[in-house]
Amino acid sequence: MYAATLSLLKWLLVIVLGLLVILISAQIIFRQLPVGASLGWTEEASRGLFVWMVMLGAALGVAERSHFAIQAIAKLFPEKLAFIPRVIRFGCMGAVALIFVIKGWPFLVKGLARVSLVTGLPLTWTFAAIFVSGLMMCIFLVHNLFHPAPDTSAGDPTDKVS
Repeated sequence: MYAATLSLLKWLLVIVLGLLVILISAQIIFRQLPVGASLGWTEEASRGLFVWMVMLGAALGVAERSHFAIQAIAKLFPEKLAFIPRVIRFGCMGAVALIFVIKGWPFLVKGLARVSLVTGLPLTWTFAAIFVSGLMMCIFLVHNLFHPAPDTSAGDPTDKVS
């Protein structure tokens, strides 16, 4: 399940980035046309896609352990207690992921009742990014907790970020 979720996440990010490039390019091109035609909906769609890109990118950061870790603090602990900073880090990240899931669901549901003025679409498609990224972060955190990364030099041997 982990590998499939990670692969899906990477493909979603590629698609979102591609759509962003297309929409923003179209907006720029249409603004330069002599008739002054502007695609108003592209700005709103780009904003929604940007939210998805940020939230899914944060989930990918959790999966690849690329969020920062302060190794100076981890090095203060003796070897027998080296797990303490790791537990604190996982606890904080888990708390944030759970907040995204718990608070993201009602936010997503409220989006069903809110409609975009420009496109007429429900805002749920944008609001869902918080809930979905929280779920993915939870999956990746559980995986990383039980599958420590190999030692990459100094610092905490369970993390690749140093």
